[in-house]
Amino acid sequence: MHNHNALLAKATKVTLRYKGISRKFAVIEQVPDGVPLIYDKDFPEVPAAKVAHDGGVVMIEMEAERVELEPFEIVGRPKVPYKQLFSRRFRALDRAKDRLIQGIELREDLIFFSLLQSAFTAGPNAGVAVAGALTKAALADAFAELENRRLPVANVLMSAYGTRDIRSWEKQTAPASQ
Repeated sequence: MHNHNALLAKATKVTLRYKGISRKFAVIEQVPDGVPLIYDKDFPEVPAAKVAHDGGVVMIEMEAERVELEPFEIVGRPKVPYKQLFSRRFRALDRAKDRLIQGIELREDLIFFSLLQSAFTAGPNAGVAVAGALTKAALADAFAELENRRLPVANVLMSAYGTRDIRSWEKQTAPASQ
């Protein structure tokens, strides 16, 4: 019996299964093979001005920037030696496939979070700094930053610490001024 437990201990998983989250926040666009990844940015906003009766208006040339993306692939090639297929107490090919999927999901998440960081630091984005626990006021300020640019807030991506803070909030009572 002792030998059987030792074999089972060696056959157990070393880590919990990693589950990627970036696909939940991305829009997937199917593009056929060979078609270039070309996207056109929107036209800039046009400032409007009040003009006197005989006044003139400044002409603004509308030009949209074109972006061409380089295609890339995330790949992995696991190799399970033939003698490993039947000497393990688990299905070696199924486990190798699971580990491959975990590796791809992890790489996708690393790329996704890197892109988010780049977009945040490169643009005219103002962050909302929170020292300590996440508060309702800080979350409202973050929503306002997006809504001031006429961007609706559909999802909030945060760490487990942020959700822990939200769970500790007290239920708000009726507003004092009514």
